[in-house]
Amino acid sequence: MLCEVLRFGRLKQRNLLLFFTAATALCLLSDFAEPSDSLPPRADNPHVVCKNFSFPDPSPNPAPALDARRPFYFDIGPQRYAIPWLYLWGRPRPNVASCLMTQRSIGFQFRYKTADPARGHDIAYAYDGPELISQVPIDRVRVFDFSYYDDAPDDYHSPASRFDNLLSGLPANASRVRFHDLEVVQINHAGHTAWHGQTEYTEVYFTCILPFICTGFLDLKDLKVSASIVASRQAVPDFWTLEKRLRSLLGEWEIH
Repeated sequence: MLCEVLRFGRLKQRNLLLFFTAATALCLLSDFAEPSDSLPPRADNPHVVCKNFSFPDPSPNPAPALDARRPFYFDIGPQRYAIPWLYLWGRPRPNVASCLMTQRSIGFQFRYKTADPARGHDIAYAYDGPELISQVPIDRVRVFDFSYYDDAPDDYHSPASRFDNLLSGLPANASRVRFHDLEVVQINHAGHTAWHGQTEYTEVYFTCILPFICTGFLDLKDLKVSASIVASRQAVPDFWTLEKRLRSLLGEWEIH
């Protein structure tokens, strides 16, 4: 329920900054908790299944950190991905060796204007003032609930459903403009906006309510994958550049 409230952004704005700090950390850590609804390994799995990978380290003498680019393996529908530890969002402990993660979804992070992955061990944005905000790269994107669907995304994760729901409640004179091949809808006079775009293979929907951050939902139709996405306000108009980088990384990570 906490994550749902966060993603819908229903709290009053004056409480959002403090709430988002704590709630984001809880949600992303839950993405990599050892879940009860994990998937059984596929029959062709050659990798050891990850166990006891969450914080804190249970051993009395923790091993040193391993190579930050070591891969962790995920089966998302028919696709198998090998994602470097450095890109994961809600990473396993630094001393956990490569293994197969059996979650139904993936969380990861990347920067779309540079080939370098997100640096450091931080797993949450900081909201303690402009000094810390300025240290967060505006091109850093975080993706979670990256998961496979059979026919179509469920309504919660569907950009189309969310955009239709928004339009059904808008007044007839609401501002709607095109910008960078995205439709921008002015939700209110407080600077709250919604962004929607689609092509044959991709559909996306963002809402920008927080001062610095937008939350969205993504449908990669050709891969039959949906995801939630968090990006800076500056990044949203660059979505098609962001999407190109995302697809490039997925191509690098996919095991054929």
